[in-house]
Amino acid sequence: QRQVVGFAKSGDVLGLESADEYLCSAEAVTNVQLRAYPARQIGELCRRDPQFAETLLRQLGRQLGAAQSQLATVGVQNADQRVAGFLMSLVGDADDDADIELPMRRGEIAEYLGLRLETVSRKISEFQRRGWIELKSVYCCTIRRHDVLADLADGGATPRVRAA
Repeated sequence: QRQVVGFAKSGDVLGLESADEYLCSAEAVTNVQLRAYPARQIGELCRRDPQFAETLLRQLGRQLGAAQSQLATVGVQNADQRVAGFLMSLVGDADDDADIELPMRRGEIAEYLGLRLETVSRKISEFQRRGWIELKSVYCCTIRRHDVLADLADGGATPRVRAA
């Protein structure tokens, strides 16, 4: 069975494992350009290029933090919180009306979040219906209520809909 453990962005480091055999694989969902370095040369590259070493260390630290956060998310957050957290991880520090690309399929998002495909689709539709996001296409989303999604992602309760 396949398990999605993350989504890489431009500039991310992939495949740096300590084992002789890779335990994970990567699948591109968009066109990519990559630069390959033999694992045995990474140490030498770091010694020769301190900026490369600093960038690599920052990347690995960010990936470790993201992996720890993902473990905590799947373990304790409900579906609303997980989907909100996922969207917030893509938008970064931008405020309302920030566009985010969603090149991955809903099934891949579901696998990553530890949810069912139907649940992710239902939550995205619900977020749109509530005016928190706007789906411009299957692959593009605009964040309309950054404050609500950020609160949910941080473990807040789902705002109740007031009866008219």
